[in-house]
Amino acid sequence: MKKLVLLSAFLFIFQIQVFPTIIIVDQSGGGNYVSIQEGINNADNGDTVLVYPGTYYENINYNGKNITVASLLLTTQDTIYISQTIINGNQNGSVVEFVSGEGLNSIIKGFTITNGFANLNDSTASGGGIKCINSSPTIENNIIKENACDWYLYGGGIFCMNSNSYILNNTICDNEGAYCGGGICIYDSSEVLIKGNVIFNNITNSGYGVAAGGGIFVGGSMSYAVIEHNTICNNIVDFGNGGGICSYNASIVNTTLWNNYPDEISGENTIISYSDIQGGWPGTGNIDADPLFADPANGNFNLTWENFPVPDDTKSPCIDAGDPDSPLDPDNTIADMGAFYFNQIVTSVEPSIEAKPNHKLFQNYPNPFSFKTTISYYIQKEENVNIVVFNSIGDEIRTLADRKQIAGKYSVIWDGNDNSGKQAGSGIYFYQLLINHKAVSTERLILTK
Repeated sequence: MKKLVLLSAFLFIFQIQVFPTIIIVDQSGGGNYVSIQEGINNADNGDTVLVYPGTYYENINYNGKNITVASLLLTTQDTIYISQTIINGNQNGSVVEFVSGEGLNSIIKGFTITNGFANLNDSTASGGGIKCINSSPTIENNIIKENACDWYLYGGGIFCMNSNSYILNNTICDNEGAYCGGGICIYDSSEVLIKGNVIFNNITNSGYGVAAGGGIFVGGSMSYAVIEHNTICNNIVDFGNGGGICSYNASIVNTTLWNNYPDEISGENTIISYSDIQGGWPGTGNIDADPLFADPANGNFNLTWENFPVPDDTKSPCIDAGDPDSPLDPDNTIADMGAFYFNQIVTSVEPSIEAKPNHKLFQNYPNPFSFKTTISYYIQKEENVNIVVFNSIGDEIRTLADRKQIAGKYSVIWDGNDNSGKQAGSGIYFYQLLINHKAVSTERLILTK
């Protein structure tokens, strides 16, 4: 019996050791650190710095580490955390810097990145929001807005030089660049992927010369970018060209360029296909037709089809108009043009029992955890819901939810305390989803101290 206990203890310790570290940043003091940079400084390659909601006034540098820095979007898939977790650069340089050889496993995800200012006093300045020099991070699911560059500098929102970065599913808006790239500037970089982004209301100022690329600029020696499934609208170059895109070597596909000033595209050596471009552009599958956005004046660039599924003139011309050889949209239809697809799956008014989603309890994250962990769950209709944590012998430790809720996905946070407010000890715990006081799902978690 003693051997069995020792073996179990050994396996438990081994299980904890093989997990990368989850570092919690919470400015309220409930995590490991109160600033994001402190979390980065104490992280090792492969770790995750998980940032709780708040406004963090700082300028962060990854210091060459291949780590993930993310909001609770990472653990919950709830996009509300993007707007609730803000890194404010306080106009004190680039908000986020990748300048020490970081690779694609250096990830920033789920933040609002704002109020950065690239200043001439910095010899490596450019990129008011995010700077990537000799580095190739992954930048995904962020709002990058209201950043700027000093005169003669590039990339109000993002600047990449000698980089193969992935820029995925971001909103890049209201940034101001000087000379090249109000939204994004790609310079002396090969095979940068720009995909799924909405890029709008950015400005490139000319200063004492000619400016280029209000939305995106791709230039310099050996630069090349793949630009696909983006929506690029309402960007401006005050004196110059390429209000939407100025590119000297790129592939553009399944992209919408509309209402950019003074023109949609300029440059050379750029292949454009299956894209909606105001004023037209030569190339396979390109169209020139109002994309019928939902509410572009307020930043809603979803495609519309008022009389769906009737194939009339209320259908956005971008629907099913993308490259037929591209991967299908999630609804298994031909790819749409732009960052957002129109969902053509028809839901019956009274779906069959088989078609209804089940109640679901998700694995907590992080796991193991030391300070806080998030537990998410889904309910299919209005029910009485309980989320309860038990110890390994079945004693109730903490009730995290006890309420009636309508259909939807929810999240609760356990701080490791029991119902009396005392800290629970390290070990294995179980959490349970109960519907109308009947258990429907149970998952395991590990608390470490």
